[in-house]
Amino acid sequence: MSSPHVAGLAALFKEKHPSWSPMMIKSALMTTGYERARRRHARPNTNPVLIFRQGAGHVQPNSALDPAWCTRRLE
Repeated sequence: MSSPHVAGLAALFKEKHPSWSPMMIKSALMTTGYERARRRHARPNTNPVLIFRQGAGHVQPNSALDPAWCTRRLE
């Protein structure tokens, strides 16, 4: 059920940053996400089954609006 939520966030990001490409919006959302199942100060889980089931993690819209790093385009 995350797809409609992320699509809505992408629309809001496009309104806030009209010059951002779809790739930049995707990058901002993915690089600011966090692992939901991870406990505080625990090591990251490297089990491939869990990684692929989770995807990029839980989105953080406030952090993604002003990411520290963002991919401009993929070539």
